Amino acid sequence: MTNRRNRKKKPPLQPKLIALALLGFALGYYMLNFLSAIEYVFLGSTFHIVVGCALMAGTALYVGRALYKRFFEKKNNRKSRPVFLNDEKKSE
Repeated sequence: MTNRRNRKKKPPLQPKLIALALLGFALGYYMLNFLSAIEYVFLGSTFHIVVGCALMAGTALYVGRALYKRFFEKKNNRKSRPVFLNDEKKSE
C-alpha cells in the first residue's frame, strides 16, 4: 500500500533521457542544415532532410511531453464521501 506522501510525488524528469533527446535533436539539426547542403553526400540529400526533420520533431515532442507531465499535469480531484440526507431514523 502507498501512503499519501508517496502518491503526491511528481514523476522524475529522467535527465539522461532528456540529454539523449537533446543529442538526437542536435544530430537532426546537423543532418538537416549541414549534411543535406553537401552536393554529393552518401544516401542523398533528400534522405538527410527527411531523417533530420524526423529526429528533430520526435525529440521535440518527447521533451515537450516530459516537461508537460512534470509541470502542467492535471491535478486529481479528491472525492469526498457521499452524504445521505435521509438518515433521520438512525439519529433517533
